Amino acid sequence: MSTLMFVHVILWILIGLICTYGITIDQFHQTLIAQYCARILDIALIITGLVNVVHTVAMSPLLVWIQFILEIITIGLLDFTLISKRNKKNVKPKSIMLFVLVFAVTTILGTVIQYLFG
Repeated sequence: MSTLMFVHVILWILIGLICTYGITIDQFHQTLIAQYCARILDIALIITGLVNVVHTVAMSPLLVWIQFILEIITIGLLDFTLISKRNKKNVKPKSIMLFVLVFAVTTILGTVIQYLFG
């Protein structure tokens, strides 16, 4: 595993922890802080993801681009979940299940790409 991929994985873990905290806390300001921290880390995550795409796109372009698009969708789902939580709406179980499904598919696809081409 390259250093860049390691940083990418650590960023995913940090964003996951921050968003979980933001979803479970009941205070408006804490949710807002969690959302903005996640957005800052999202920028770094997208940059490391693009660099990973550039390094591995020659080996399997379709799988790499599908994984990158699924990562963007996952980031969007996390942000929408935090926004609905911040607006005092109930977080629907369907949105959390959709996030878990997209995150699982993205993770499995990333693992397959790293195993086969990394």
